[in-house]
Amino acid sequence: MTPKKILYWLLLFVFLQAATLEYFDAYLIREPLFLHFLYLGITAYFIVAWYHFDTIARGYRRSTYLNAGMIFLSVVALPYYLLRSRNKGTRLKAIMSLLGFCLLMGIVSIAGSLVGHLMFAK
Repeated sequence: MTPKKILYWLLLFVFLQAATLEYFDAYLIREPLFLHFLYLGITAYFIVAWYHFDTIARGYRRSTYLNAGMIFLSVVALPYYLLRSRNKGTRLKAIMSLLGFCLLMGIVSIAGSLVGHLMFAK
């Protein structure tokens, strides 16, 4: 599996997650708490899987602390990894790509919510 394919799967998951949550809103059902933990776990899995395959593709040696940071504090560890693993000329591009992908995830989430609303609206 390539890092790019994992990002595509993450976008699909974000879309389906938003549509699923819209189902609960449409029927005025409170989302089960376990779903939030499940979604969090799946998202963390995608982040760690991307990190794993990206380090292999780039030949970057992972440290134990960075591995733990990627699991528990990926908001800080991911930009740190991008800055450390990229060449000097491509670091800003990597950070901008991360921000762009986060924006894309937000747009996909909105699209999933809209599709879910159209599917489940009474």
